Amino acid sequence: NGTAELLVDAAMRMAAIERAPYATLGLVPLSGPVSRWLRLARRTTRGLYDFHGLRAFKAKLSPSRWEPMFLA
Repeated sequence: NGTAELLVDAAMRMAAIERAPYATLGLVPLSGPVSRWLRLARRTTRGLYDFHGLRAFKAKLSPSRWEPMFLA
């Protein structure tokens, strides 16, 4: 347990050493507040992808901020 967290920590520390202006773990699609149609998509695909689990993993790393990202 904790291997994924250590890998993320090492990557973020390397980004800080290299003075990366921005670091992200990517999108957490369909988590959080979304429109009615996207809630339907989330409910329909829940068995294929754990949107809330990924968001919970990211949240426990205590990010300094969350910024919405959109993919079209």
